[in-house]
Amino acid sequence: MNLLNLSIYKLIQVSELDRWMNTDIDRYMTFHDRVFTFLDSIRIGQKVSVMSVCKPESYELFIKLCCMYMNLQNMDGSYLVFDNDNYTVLWRQWSTGNKTKYNINPEENEETE
Repeated sequence: MNLLNLSIYKLIQVSELDRWMNTDIDRYMTFHDRVFTFLDSIRIGQKVSVMSVCKPESYELFIKLCCMYMNLQNMDGSYLVFDNDNYTVLWRQWSTGNKTKYNINPEENEETE
């Protein structure tokens, strides 16, 4: 049983990334690019444990970047989601036309078509 709850790191507002960008923009952009490239590589049907691909000290930024990616994604008939409420497993699924889109704003997430 996995008791780790990474959902505490979900991205609510893009400004939450400012502390990393303001500290070292080059390091932030390198990590951002590596995360997005990795997320692009996840195949449809593939599930990935966050703990298997990310160091504990990077969980917060990794989860926030995953949330940003999920909001921006427009993949070829598929989309990436967290497979559980703890944000510990990523899963790329086929799009069924309706999905919950993760919105980076203070409003609640919404159903989209």
